Amino acid sequence: MLFWFLAVSELVTHSRAETGTIALSEILPKNVRAGRMATFVCELSRGHRVEFSWTRGGQLIRSDAERFKIVSDDETSMLKISNVQLNDSGNYTCTAKNAYSEAGVTASLEVQEPIQLEKLHEKSAKAGRTVSFVCTVLAGEATEFLWTRQGQLIRNDDKYRINIDRETSILIVRNVDHHDSGDYVCIAKNPHSEDRVSASLKVEETVKLEKLHPKTAFSGRTISFECSVIGGEATEFLWTRGGQVIRQDQKFRINVNPENSFLTVKNVSQGDAGTYVCIAKNSKSEDRVSAVLTVQGPPLWASDPQKEVVAALNHPLDVKCDVISYPPATITWQRVDLGDNTDLRSEQDGTLRFKNVTREDVGTYKCTAKNTLGQISKELKIVVRVPAKIDKKYQQVTVRRGDTAVLKCEALGDAPLNITWKKGEQVINLDTPRMEMIENSFEGGINSELQVASTDRSDNGVFTCTAANAYGEDRRTVKLSVLEAPGAPTDVKVIETFSNSATLRWNAPYGSTSVSKYIIQYWKDHGTAHRLHEKEVETSSQLSTTLSDLRPGSNYIVRVAAVNAVGSGHHSDSIRFRTSDEKPSAPPTDVLAEPKGPTVIRVRWKAPPKDQWNGDIKKYYIGFRPVHSNSNFTYQSAAASGHQEEEHLLSGLKRGTEYSIVVSAENSVGAGPESQDILSRTSDAEPPRAPRISLEGTGRTAITFRYQELPGPQAQHFILSYREQSGPWRELTVPRMPEQKYTLSGLREATSYELKLQAEGEGATSEPSEVMTVLTEGSLTDAMFPRAGGDGDSPVYLRLAILVPTIASVLIIAVVSLIACCLVSRERKKYKNMVVIGEFPHIAYDVPPGSLSLKGAPAGTMTVLPNGQMTIMRPAPGTTRYVDVDKYGVIGVTPQDRPLLPGQQFPIPYATLPVRQPMVPGTMRPRAGSQVSVLEEGQYGDHHYDIAG
Repeated sequence: MLFWFLAVSELVTHSRAETGTIALSEILPKNVRAGRMATFVCELSRGHRVEFSWTRGGQLIRSDAERFKIVSDDETSMLKISNVQLNDSGNYTCTAKNAYSEAGVTASLEVQEPIQLEKLHEKSAKAGRTVSFVCTVLAGEATEFLWTRQGQLIRNDDKYRINIDRETSILIVRNVDHHDSGDYVCIAKNPHSEDRVSASLKVEETVKLEKLHPKTAFSGRTISFECSVIGGEATEFLWTRGGQVIRQDQKFRINVNPENSFLTVKNVSQGDAGTYVCIAKNSKSEDRVSAVLTVQGPPLWASDPQKEVVAALNHPLDVKCDVISYPPATITWQRVDLGDNTDLRSEQDGTLRFKNVTREDVGTYKCTAKNTLGQISKELKIVVRVPAKIDKKYQQVTVRRGDTAVLKCEALGDAPLNITWKKGEQVINLDTPRMEMIENSFEGGINSELQVASTDRSDNGVFTCTAANAYGEDRRTVKLSVLEAPGAPTDVKVIETFSNSATLRWNAPYGSTSVSKYIIQYWKDHGTAHRLHEKEVETSSQLSTTLSDLRPGSNYIVRVAAVNAVGSGHHSDSIRFRTSDEKPSAPPTDVLAEPKGPTVIRVRWKAPPKDQWNGDIKKYYIGFRPVHSNSNFTYQSAAASGHQEEEHLLSGLKRGTEYSIVVSAENSVGAGPESQDILSRTSDAEPPRAPRISLEGTGRTAITFRYQELPGPQAQHFILSYREQSGPWRELTVPRMPEQKYTLSGLREATSYELKLQAEGEGATSEPSEVMTVLTEGSLTDAMFPRAGGDGDSPVYLRLAILVPTIASVLIIAVVSLIACCLVSRERKKYKNMVVIGEFPHIAYDVPPGSLSLKGAPAGTMTVLPNGQMTIMRPAPGTTRYVDVDKYGVIGVTPQDRPLLPGQQFPIPYATLPVRQPMVPGTMRPRAGSQVSVLEEGQYGDHHYDIAG
């Protein structure tokens, strides 16, 4: 029983397994054009109760996708893909499974891209050219290309050639003509799609006309011209004669056809003779042909005969006899007013030619034209008319400012002649007192003068003289230049400086065309009377120069003036510059040394000469070494105080030793040469100890202090050093006193003083005491204006009885000086345009006593000799001895600036005399035998003379 049950169970199970096995039918592959729909059907061939699913590339396809839809039942499943795209290509798998088994089947989908062609371009070509169309595939693959024109398939032949590759097809059309015009279509195909594009070809053939034939007719007949097209197409016909378009009227009739045009001329006359032109056009070309119409008849005038010919005197003249004649006419000329019928010689075309018309050619002439069919004649008069003429077309007039300018204009021509003057475009107003026009007529012309009085800068410009009569006009241009002293140069700059030179640049003054040269003036800026140097730049176009032979480390002032034919203009603004420093070129002077103890030597010296500093002295080096030592100098430095005398204490020396001492000065560049060494020996004795000082009391002009000697070597006396705060030190000797106090008097009220005391022993000096600062009594007002009845020790010069008159005198001098400066400035402006011309050699004058004085001339430099004579000397070449009298007035000249006479070792005294007023007759007379120079262009001006004696 059990066996039977097991057997039955196994049989049932096997039967169910066979029933659950799944099998699917094969799905065929799909080849679909893009944009269409693709459908796959999956059918169950065995099995039941299955579930279907679809995958692509291992990815499950969901039924709710945008373009994918799955429809399934018990035995089938359908996958629909709408609007298939290229990226939908691939393998799609249908899977069916149940509880017992699973099966799948796969089918491929290939999406074909539709063909898309690039648009063809329209073509336009002239006949005879070669044209090509390029058909290009943009998308898809083409397996076949076709070309058609007007629905007809195009094949390769002599006219057409087709080139094909994978993605393009080129159609070449050779030797095109208007028959090849039309639409050309390119067709591309594959098994799934096709596309086509088209473009038109327009062939524009050049118009070509058949040659016209000349015509000959008698008067009164009708003639026709035929203009035929033998190539291309004409869209327009025109007929012309003598450049004028012929319009249809009673005389002319025009017929136009597609291939030709006819021109008919009715009732022809000799006036209709000429060249007729036919013009045919289309949008790209045109052609023209011409023919001559000859009308036989007696001569006719081509234009109305002239009755009078106006000729220009001494100019050529051609008189034509214009006729229309066929057969050709013979033309002759005769002069009829003289009764001489002799034929005149004329040109081959019948022109009567005069090389130069004279007044003898004036008269009546007759022209006769004759052929076999008749003759005509006419008379005309030749008259001579002279138009206004000015020979010289341009003139330049230059005048000094303030003078009268005369502008001349001479014109020839028949009367009446009118003269007009303009400046620019404005007619000259002759009603103004400065403008006057003077005219003078003569036979055949007129002279005109425009006088401009008291010229100034506004008169600069171009004047035009216009002469006119009934037969013509002519012009002359006159440029007026008013010369005046040039303005001041602008933008003066020092662009580069060195130790001995500086480069200067400036801009030319306004209206600088007349500048002939520039004068550069420069001098040292040291706040006192200076020596003026000048340099000339002879080329007006040169706007820079280099000043040489300058002193290193020095401040200078420079200015520039422009010069023209009138004189020197105003100076530019003065500018300051400083040359680069160099090492001092001279050692300190007056070096002194004195021992101040066994280990101290005080060294005193004076700074090198100021012009040898080459900069500002910053410090000094004091070198010392034992006399008999071979070692180098040991140096100590001392800051420059700027005082007239410097000093330094050499300390740390050996007792009883003789030292060699030198001093050198240093500026920003380095140290200069050392002074000649001097010898000094330190003391053998021990110096006293530095005393102590304390304040005892103060007064308005005195300070009392006590001093205390310390144990040690005894002092013989004391040395008191005192100064106003930051002022130079002063020294005085203080004797030893039992009370050990001292009163320093003669001081200033309300002033701070510094004091220090040294003890002077036998051959040695102590170190200074500590510096004591003391303020004298009184206020600042008391210091400036001491009160009367003050301390009896007030200086005399500070007493009110002396101080008040002094201050009042200074104020009076200042006011008078200011008034004098104003008057001098006014005089300078008054005479600024006056110049002195000429050289000034040695001149001797007799000067009445007391008639001449030189302000500021130092003693020994007066030029008035005891006998009342004065010598004016011209400076030697290359020697500059000028002083800026505009700034400082007439001043004395330092000995180093005075010139040397030949053979002398010392300069002669001299001063500078500014002449600002005319010489009063009788005050200065040339001495017999002296050379005399002449003052030209007026006797006023700023003239400088060197007066030497």
